[in-house]
Amino acid sequence: MLKEIKWEFVRDIKAPEPDKEPAILRPYLDFYGLVKPPFTITPDPEFLFSSSTYKTVLEDILYGIEAGMGFILLTGEVGTGKTTLCRAILDNLEGKAETVYIINPSLSGMEIIEAILDDLDIDHSPNSSKKVLIDILNRFLLNTTRKRPVVIIIDDAQTMTPGGLENLRLLSNLETDKKKLLQIVLAGQPELQKILSQPELRQLRQRISISCRLGLLSYAELKQYISLRLFVAGDRGHTGFTGGAIKKIYMASHGIPRLINIICDYALMAGYVSNSPVVRKRDAIRGISELRQQAILDKPFLSGMQILYPLKKRLRAELTILLLCLMVLVIVHSNNIYIFSNERNLPVKKNEQAGLADLPLIEPAVSIIPENSGATKRVADAAAVNSEAASTDMENISIKKNYIIQLFSYKTMKEAFRGGTLLRQQGVDAHWNAVHMTTNGTWYRVYQGGFESEKGAKAYMNDAGLKDGIILYAPWTVVIDPKNGDEGIKDISRVLIEKGYDPLIEENVNGETRLILGAYISHERAMRASREIIDLGYDAKPVERL
Repeated sequence: MLKEIKWEFVRDIKAPEPDKEPAILRPYLDFYGLVKPPFTITPDPEFLFSSSTYKTVLEDILYGIEAGMGFILLTGEVGTGKTTLCRAILDNLEGKAETVYIINPSLSGMEIIEAILDDLDIDHSPNSSKKVLIDILNRFLLNTTRKRPVVIIIDDAQTMTPGGLENLRLLSNLETDKKKLLQIVLAGQPELQKILSQPELRQLRQRISISCRLGLLSYAELKQYISLRLFVAGDRGHTGFTGGAIKKIYMASHGIPRLINIICDYALMAGYVSNSPVVRKRDAIRGISELRQQAILDKPFLSGMQILYPLKKRLRAELTILLLCLMVLVIVHSNNIYIFSNERNLPVKKNEQAGLADLPLIEPAVSIIPENSGATKRVADAAAVNSEAASTDMENISIKKNYIIQLFSYKTMKEAFRGGTLLRQQGVDAHWNAVHMTTNGTWYRVYQGGFESEKGAKAYMNDAGLKDGIILYAPWTVVIDPKNGDEGIKDISRVLIEKGYDPLIEENVNGETRLILGAYISHERAMRASREIIDLGYDAKPVERL
């Protein structure tokens, strides 16, 4: 523990600048040649680290705001940097939009509307009804002299009351025939997803056009993260963390930025006390130990194994290898265990329902579809394996069909159209969509599905003779808002076909229809496809397939 650290006042310290923390609070600053603390936990956009996740999320949110897509959802674990990202969004929108930033969303519905009006400097009576307040906001939004969009960012949205969320839904109804008048970003912890999944909030959930999730930092990103924060704090190559220290910090923080900041701050203090020019492994261990004593960090997994540390290095290595071997045996054994279904009494492998990896598309393979008179019937029979009749008490539950069979991939749209047409003539309900890949350009994928399970997809492949098909887990599609019901669906479908797309009119278990486009293995690819449709003048958003 860092018991020997003494927080002493130093004579002749210059008065700190107003925007900086007093140097007295971080005695290691002068020692390491830093001008301000590099690892504070305040959400300072100056220290924003653009990890791969941050770049994607920030780009998607700013695009959604620019395109006027309405509701945008941002989720992430505690300490992953949601508030910092919100501040970065506000910085990006400065001068481009009128913004409202609510950091205390645990208000009533009326209070949230009043807070929005106050931030926008809109006059209103404190005793006004909800209808009057919404009418005042609507008139402000419809003001033709106002050029900039209005963006509302709500942080810690998981603490919102049901009334507050319902009032946000009412605000989302403020729109013209062309666009949404309000852009609303909901940022919160993962439990916000569970709150929005409640039946009474389904109308709000359906209005969410973009859903983003902040991930954790990888080990390689951690090195860059530490270097960036030291540089912003004034380091010019004199301060550093050894490889051993970084490994310890990564293991203890699990890649969570807030924990990384706390650990690094304590490690710098330990390095200062030990008069070390760089932060070494032992300094990181001392800082981590202190934080665990204070219950700021969780105890390490299998912490009882620390009894191995006093042993000789060779013995520790041998015991570690033995433990790894035992773990491998347990994993292999568990994969061979069968779990019996309560409904069917049939053996099902434990890993049978697992989603497949994001496989790269391949060039078209030669495949022959049997052309006998029974092909269509066999395809229909196989499809029946994929979809079981819902019981009377589950009629309103949507069944997700997230598996597809990739039949071919072509380099041109013409080949994909011809291949899809040929398959349809032979009884296969094939569709195609463009997939824009980062390094391999655009491919046109011809696929069949969806299916509720990998097992259903395999049964279909066997009965239809699709030997060269590849089963993919493709949970995303693009839904296009027709505005005018079934007639609008037909009109937009015709236009999309003329533009070279292959839309699909899909019917759910309730008999409701929707216009969708494609099946995608990632949210990013579905987002790219939705942008193409938006550019054509239609409202589109990526959603999970039914």
